[in-house]
Amino acid sequence: MSEKTGRRIAVVTDSTSDLPHELADEHGIRIIPQVLIMGTKTWRDGVDIDPPAFYELLQTSPDFPASSQPSVADFREAFEELAKDADGIAAILVSDELSGTINSARMAKESLPDVPIEIVDTRSVSAQLGFIAIAAAQAAAAGADLQTVADTARAMIGKEAGDAFLVTTPAGERAYVVEEVKFV
Repeated sequence: MSEKTGRRIAVVTDSTSDLPHELADEHGIRIIPQVLIMGTKTWRDGVDIDPPAFYELLQTSPDFPASSQPSVADFREAFEELAKDADGIAAILVSDELSGTINSARMAKESLPDVPIEIVDTRSVSAQLGFIAIAAAQAAAAGADLQTVADTARAMIGKEAGDAFLVTTPAGERAYVVEEVKFV
């Protein structure tokens, strides 16, 4: 087996976490994009289209938007790439009750029996999911093993934490405003 050069445990989430790419990069989190659909066109969320462009389409398109979970192949490709430099992968994902994302991740995991992967159903979406993914990434950065990273994420489900709002000024400056909330 090749020598591992990256972090011991890799953390993955999906784009419903609404993590800005800069924040995900800062914490070493890989974001798997959901698929956005409008009419006959599709985009990978955060890759082919950003939120302002999508919101513009919502106002101008006669088509009703839809979405689809990432494919099994999307997860498999990410897992294989991350496994080259990690001892395990923690996939911190959108609620199974809201999306088929976890099912795609599970199927990818089953196709890679030699890669240790923990899949966490956060039972949340958006900022809550993002905060849970960040907590898992912080545990991984501190040297936690795969089970501890996954348990760190699971321990946040239903706990009080914070909610952040990204505020962009007319001049394009960004600031995070954090308020206390309870994860449900």
